[in-house]
Amino acid sequence: MYDLGEIIRKRSMPTLQRSYYDPFNIKSSWQFMPQDANTDHLVSFKFAQDSPHIDCARPYSILDGYSGKIDILQAKSQLMASALSQGYYVVISDYEGPLMEFSTARVPAKATLDSIRAVLQTELCTELSSSAKAVMWGYSGGPAYAPDLGAYLIGAAFGGWLTDLREAALTIDGTYAAGIIPLAVHGLINLYPELSDLLRGQITNPENGTTLSGVITGSDPVFTGGAAIVDLPDIKAAIEENVVGLRQSDGMPEIPLFVHHGLRDKIIDVTQTEHGFNRLCEFGVESFELAILETTGHLAEMV
Repeated sequence: MYDLGEIIRKRSMPTLQRSYYDPFNIKSSWQFMPQDANTDHLVSFKFAQDSPHIDCARPYSILDGYSGKIDILQAKSQLMASALSQGYYVVISDYEGPLMEFSTARVPAKATLDSIRAVLQTELCTELSSSAKAVMWGYSGGPAYAPDLGAYLIGAAFGGWLTDLREAALTIDGTYAAGIIPLAVHGLINLYPELSDLLRGQITNPENGTTLSGVITGSDPVFTGGAAIVDLPDIKAAIEENVVGLRQSDGMPEIPLFVHHGLRDKIIDVTQTEHGFNRLCEFGVESFELAILETTGHLAEMV
């Protein structure tokens, strides 16, 4: 048996890593598999993967020689280079887990914390201090679970905060970003396989069943009930189970938080971040700063 965050397997990465533009200026890199439940500065880097497919896993998408079919993944990785260039250790994780649970929240949240636990045990091979201070940094897409990390985590910065999966689906349906919806559905099915038959039973015709094109509103929706599909009891329960941080029962963040959002965001409406910010303030969070930029959308706000 392994403790949470204890390293099960490790390896040196098979090739150098790169962003979309250039290779990273680093000496070595490693990949660790920590046990998960079912120097002095560390950055936990988490940016949106937006896919339930294993080929989009973050450690794979930054390899030099990666096919480049999904350029946006390597473009996002350029931001990670800014931390590396300042001498910080950076840890990224396959936070969707081995089942690729895109659009879920609890598994990625725990995987993020466990990756920090794991890398703090790597001093012999990485030279990272076992008492290093860590910050979490993420875009778009725990005290009760990880009280042992309280001495190491010193803050978190994130943007494009998704607090309501249901509202996000309704917001992007019929837009250029509607293709995210079937990917999110796939991710939910990966975690809740019992939803597969339920969803397929709601499909309007066989052609839609092979594509799950993600159209839930409009004159010819994929699902017979249109947007009402998200309010079916089992679907609604799965969505609500993956809302993290907006209930007092989830625990109160004990580290300083900074969240930013673009007012012109057409993928995740700014009201989602405002709602999350207001809820945590109502609960009595000690340190939480919100910045809303009036001129940026979802992609521009990332940088």
